[in-house]
Amino acid sequence: PATSNAAIRAGQNSAEALAHQPPAHAQRTAIPPGVLPAVALAGASRGLRRKSCRCALHATTAVQTTSDAVSEAASKPKSGRLPISSCVKIWTTGAPPDHLLPWQISDQDEWTGSGCAVLVGERWGIFTNAHVVGNGCIIHVTRQSDSKKIECSLVAVAHDLDLALLDVQDEAFREAVPPIEFASGLPELFSEVEVIGYPEGGSSVCVTKGVVSRVDAHLYAHASAKGVYSWGYNNPGKLLIVQVDAAINPGNSGGPALDSHGRIVGVASSGIDLSQNIGYIVPSSIVQFFFDELLSSGSWGGIPEPGFTFRTLESSALRDFLKVPEGRTGVQITTVSPLGGLAPHAKQGDLLLDIDGSRISNEGTVLLKLGGEQEVQIPFEHLITGKRKGEQTMLSLMAPHGAPLRTVSAHFAPIPALVPRFDGVDVWPSYFIFGGLVFSRFSAPLVQDYLSRKTNLDMPRAILETALLKWRQSDEEVIVLLRVLKHSVNEGVRSAQMRILESVNDKPVSTMRELVEAAMSTVGKETFARFGFLRYGRESGGVEIVEVLKADAVMAANEEILDFHKIPAAVSPDLADVYKAHAPSAS
Repeated sequence: PATSNAAIRAGQNSAEALAHQPPAHAQRTAIPPGVLPAVALAGASRGLRRKSCRCALHATTAVQTTSDAVSEAASKPKSGRLPISSCVKIWTTGAPPDHLLPWQISDQDEWTGSGCAVLVGERWGIFTNAHVVGNGCIIHVTRQSDSKKIECSLVAVAHDLDLALLDVQDEAFREAVPPIEFASGLPELFSEVEVIGYPEGGSSVCVTKGVVSRVDAHLYAHASAKGVYSWGYNNPGKLLIVQVDAAINPGNSGGPALDSHGRIVGVASSGIDLSQNIGYIVPSSIVQFFFDELLSSGSWGGIPEPGFTFRTLESSALRDFLKVPEGRTGVQITTVSPLGGLAPHAKQGDLLLDIDGSRISNEGTVLLKLGGEQEVQIPFEHLITGKRKGEQTMLSLMAPHGAPLRTVSAHFAPIPALVPRFDGVDVWPSYFIFGGLVFSRFSAPLVQDYLSRKTNLDMPRAILETALLKWRQSDEEVIVLLRVLKHSVNEGVRSAQMRILESVNDKPVSTMRELVEAAMSTVGKETFARFGFLRYGRESGGVEIVEVLKADAVMAANEEILDFHKIPAAVSPDLADVYKAHAPSAS
């Protein structure tokens, strides 16, 4: 049985460990709060009321040394002068959806971040972080020399890259905020960097100075803050990231990091609170990657995702057992998404030896060359996530135990996640109330709402494992019994523990729409509505328990429940059509 919610939030394992390790399948305790992230988003400053977001940083992306998206016409600052006039403060007012009570919105809040003017092709715009403007309903910008707030609009957002593009219609504001040029490629280690923004601790623009400390590949902090974990199969993949020792504090997010020539080398995004001088910027190559797709398609569709998991081959005994050829290195594929680009070419157990001619080490890294003679080893996934969608990728593969080496051409693209990731992109609060039983789609934001708020609900760890350690096969969803709104019609039904739904009256249901149709079809036609749930939240093909309602009593009970809890409807708007089609009045 799951432990209590209070126990879940007490004395936990370190976030760092849990962010990198999958939960143990044998353990059936509630989710430890240790999965709460360990790296802080630098971004949104909420003044004295602000609580730092803690999320595990893991982001990755491949190198793009040039980009047609960023015009060379962008203005360079005069020698020795910082382009402070090009940097703006962003004021956001918003309210996120409430995934634990999906018929309502969370409390409205206000926060600030930073941004910078750039040219996207020939179009003027302001770039910032996605977490600075996410869930915003009103966005304003101000510049250093004028405190008047100017309203702006959101052009595009890329949550997996933690980037967003804004537009301002006010011509006078545009003319007063000149765009800055981007640097090409990645900065060298120990090269100088200056970060400009509007962090907490004051109201005027702030400049900090440091050097490039590291180039790596991570899952970005913003994705982790949204409930996407590196060990989950809904992890979109690692992207290139640059570590700097210039101070990056809350409110800095979205501000530019500049090289010694005043060119943008990255966008301030996050930092580690309990460490000294560790800040992270999204490199300019990733920003240009984002802009290129906006120019070509008008929107952002997501990064190409590897769509497979792997284990390293550091063990010489394992390499000998698999008969890895002498002098070759690589990783062993452990699972493959049926919807991924690798699915037609590889299967579980195959060995992946190199990508586009870059040899993969037994530790799962590849050599990345920086400026000059600098080289670093970083996770190989960035060779996939940093490409344009559909771009050809050459991979060297072999089956274990001495099979011949083969080279295949794959085309990677975004993969629909079984557990959707980002509000307003692939997640929206969807619910169905039937006799007080509240069903919803399991999602990353739901997990994060659960972990970050005080609630009487229990989410067994097995649910997290079931949902996050499976690939999506087609269009199926993970449907959970979110809560039970108590009424005599559902007396005796356990009300505080989430469970994964498997069937209605022995008929399997795999989507919310199928659930609504199956449940509503029992009213007036069946004596009972029987809901079967996965055993321990994990094993399909068997039920832990069947919850039973009297079908003819549901509709009257629903009216009383909705009225008492002031809930506007029994279903969310996305399910209204199927609910109406199968309601008793429709027959």
